[in-house]
Amino acid sequence: MAQQQDHPRRNFRARRDILEELSDAELLKRYRFDREGIMFITDLVRDELQSPTNRNVPITPEMKVLMTLRYLATGKMQQCNSDDLGPSQPSVSNSITQTLHALTAPHLIKQFIKFPALHHHELARIAGEFRQVAGFPGVVGVIDGTHIRIIAPRRFEAEYVNRKNYHSVNVQIVFDAAYNILNVVAKWPGSTHDARIWQESCLRMLFEHNRVPPGYHLLGDSGYPCKPYLLTPFLRPQPGPQANYNMAHKRTRNIVERGIGQLKRRFHVLHGEVRVSPAKTYRIVGACAILHNICKARNIEIPADIDNLDEVVYAAEDDPIPFAFPATAHQAGLQYRDAFANTHFKSRSRSQLPLPLPAHEDPAAIPPVGVEETGVKVVQFSGVANTSESLALYAGAVITRVLINLTRRKHQLNLKPQRPGEEMSQCERGSGSVMVCEGKSQEWQYE
Repeated sequence: MAQQQDHPRRNFRARRDILEELSDAELLKRYRFDREGIMFITDLVRDELQSPTNRNVPITPEMKVLMTLRYLATGKMQQCNSDDLGPSQPSVSNSITQTLHALTAPHLIKQFIKFPALHHHELARIAGEFRQVAGFPGVVGVIDGTHIRIIAPRRFEAEYVNRKNYHSVNVQIVFDAAYNILNVVAKWPGSTHDARIWQESCLRMLFEHNRVPPGYHLLGDSGYPCKPYLLTPFLRPQPGPQANYNMAHKRTRNIVERGIGQLKRRFHVLHGEVRVSPAKTYRIVGACAILHNICKARNIEIPADIDNLDEVVYAAEDDPIPFAFPATAHQAGLQYRDAFANTHFKSRSRSQLPLPLPAHEDPAAIPPVGVEETGVKVVQFSGVANTSESLALYAGAVITRVLINLTRRKHQLNLKPQRPGEEMSQCERGSGSVMVCEGKSQEWQYE
């Protein structure tokens, strides 16, 4: 009888009990949540993270949540998590992936990220909060896109190069006046224009089909089409109602810029380069959005000693590219905006208006080069009087700039881009208004 061969015993590294070692202030600094918040998140996903057996010293749900929060808060390499908490790097990677899938389950997305369509009292409450900012009536959300930097993907690499010439995914996000996220669409490569993302979103369909009552609006920048439910600024405002409208619009819409800054400040993984596949990046964005709303609901503030990125992060993304919409595509929105400005901003006292900005910081003082309100591609000039001398002085330089930009960014401005060769898979591109990831559809926006 052959002698049975002895196998060496497996040695498991000691694991730290972070919840017992650190105070709430230290937990908040390192994981963005206090002890009660961490346990609240763990209870939400415990069933999905609990190991079915006790073989091989399984990692507890609490430890998996801690490793994920540490990664999202810092964006550091997984080996740092391994050195700090004890489990091996492969175990850390598996735990983070498992936790991200659990956090972005459809029932949790629907619980924490939802636009209050057909909820009249909730819409009225949000509109009242927005009106206190700058007197802009009927606003139920502010919308914008933000780019999340990623490493070059293995497939369709050119699709992810944005207009700043780095690889990214473009995320549409909507905030309310209290900086809660009402809607997030994370499924598009960085070369996609904001208008294309909006055109394909479920949120647009809610407004188009009157699931949100008429009279309520979103506020967006000049990269979006002007609609009766999506109000954009005047590109060349006239003194009076249009100028007053633009000032209130700018001050109210700044909430989305500060909200994006808060999100990236709280979860620094979104501020740096995400070194995973685009499909996993989409889940990271969704998980961060859910955790951000949990922080707001539990009144968990961002640690004060973190660098202030509220304004810096978003300012780096530069001004939007106005899209060359056909005149018939948003003529009704332009007419509605004119009537809206004349009705609500015809005469406003100085006490109702925000403090004026210096001329070099006020976009209303120097309108951007872009598209006229009629939707026809035209040239716009600086804040010089519209005289023949001004036209002769600026026409050559501005026309050259517009032509160069349109040529260089043609693939970004095309609502229906055509790419040669193989089509993108649904996992990387998404289909319609549903994000498709790893063969399973995940809706990131709900009624």
